[in-house]
Amino acid sequence: MKPIFAWTLRLIPAIIVGQTLPFKFAGAADPVRLFTSLADKAFGNPGLEAVLRLGTGVVELIAVVLLLIPKQSFKGALLTAGTMLGALASHALFIGFAGYGPLPIMALIALAASATYILGNRNEISLSNRDEKAYA
Repeated sequence: MKPIFAWTLRLIPAIIVGQTLPFKFAGAADPVRLFTSLADKAFGNPGLEAVLRLGTGVVELIAVVLLLIPKQSFKGALLTAGTMLGALASHALFIGFAGYGPLPIMALIALAASATYILGNRNEISLSNRDEKAYA
């Protein structure tokens, strides 16, 4: 994979996910509404809103940082892809897509970029496993 393409595939999800973090951590109205709805519909307890919102924010922050560290970017892409799959599943199964603006589309774009990066760099897993076996 060409370096500029790899960087692009890392920056797209980092920017998309990263720009939502201040709103999650600050308790802005839209994320609170989204996570309250999710907590209520998925768990029957709207009081879990803050735990879900802040927990998701922490996971996403870790993913963004890992995406920006070249030697950790594969892990960041895996974490981002998993988080975006969870976000899209939450919308599909519990809260719906209407009324949340571009968030589902942004999650889909971040997922697509992360998945493309993962597929383009999947040899990192096989190489690291071979290295471990060589030293065992």
